[in-house]
Amino acid sequence: PSLPLVMTVACLEMRLSPAEALTAVTINAAHAVGVADEVGSLEPGKAADMILLDLGGPRAHPLFDPVTHLVFSAAAGDVRDVWVSGRRVVRAGAITQVDLAETLDAVAALAPRIAASVA
Repeated sequence: PSLPLVMTVACLEMRLSPAEALTAVTINAAHAVGVADEVGSLEPGKAADMILLDLGGPRAHPLFDPVTHLVFSAAAGDVRDVWVSGRRVVRAGAITQVDLAETLDAVAALAPRIAASVA
């Protein structure tokens, strides 16, 4: 299931607040699997995975509380930029680390072999 769905269910079924649901899927999840010293919160020395949302779309209006919006309203289409381990990998909706056209050409070249293997 998607992370927004998990957080929504946690709020509705488990009666968690949006802030508690966000904490559950970030630092508390990192604690649960024993990696809280490496990930789970934005702190110096930890791997930083972050997203920047475009708040100009209709889902963000009216925006009363950013955490509540993130849990209940934000969608994949609202993601503008992405950082993984502190490196920006998506800028303004475009992948920055891979030449997408080159990758699609390589996949297209493999398509006949893939089709033959599943036939």
